[in-house]
This record gives sequence, C-alpha cells and structure tokens, in this order.
Amino acid sequence: MGILKSDSVAIIGGGAFGLSTALELANQGYSNITVFEKDEDIPSRWSAANDLNKIMRAEYEDDFYTDLAVVRLHSSNSCVASYQV
Repeated sequence: MGILKSDSVAIIGGGAFGLSTALELANQGYSNITVFEKDEDIPSRWSAANDLNKIMRAEYEDDFYTDLAVVRLHSSNSCVASYQV
C-alpha cells in the first residue's frame, strides 16, 4: 500500500537532496510536504552541497587519481578565492 498524495511527508534536511526531493514530490502532486532543517537559512550552511567543504576523496591506490584529486582541489579553491569579495 502506497501513500496518498495528501498524506504528510516529512523530509529531514534542507540541503540539495532534501530540497530536490521536496520539489520532485510537489511536482508529482504531493501537497503536504514539510522539510525540517536545523539551520535558519535555506539552503543549509551544513549541507554538503552548499559550502566549500565538499565531500571529496583524495586517497587512491593509484597515485594518478590521488594527484588528480589534489589538482582539482587546488584549482577549485583558487577559483573560489578569486571570486570572494
């Protein structure tokens, strides 16, 4: 038995996954969606997708991929730093 589109849906977290899930459910006709977020701002500053602290793997068995990850990290930081006011 599935849920009705009028049933309550609770989504924990106002980050990229939580907000995109809420949007998709709304687009599908669900009408009683609540997103719970501990932050005062949306998107949340604790969201993995919202700040400079991305979840990133930088250790690989193959040094090529480790070096590639480090280069990407440094290029990302310098790019962001150049846009900071």
